[in-house]
Amino acid sequence: MIPFTMFELTTQIKKLFPEKSSGPFGITIRMLQAGDEEFQSLLLLLFTGIWESHVQPTDWQLSLIQPIYEGHDKDKIDPVSYRGIYYNDTLAKLFEGLLPTRLTTVTY
Repeated sequence: MIPFTMFELTTQIKKLFPEKSSGPFGITIRMLQAGDEEFQSLLLLLFTGIWESHVQPTDWQLSLIQPIYEGHDKDKIDPVSYRGIYYNDTLAKLFEGLLPTRLTTVTY
């Protein structure tokens, strides 16, 4: 149960696409990328606590779905003419990005 490192966190923050949606809580990826070292230290503390306690915030288990009309000559009444876009919490996306690297390191 080694805590996450600042290197792991900053590497993952750089991998996030800044154009992605902010999610239901309004935290954008650009905000995460603009955060200074003190801000990143707080994120690291949060993620380490989640990692060690094995409990994630229940709000991270929720998503908002927005139907997007595919356009063209499709019938607007037909549900098949839409695709769903899921809005997940940005911090949850960041934490989920940390997990594969950590689990790969631990399982090898």
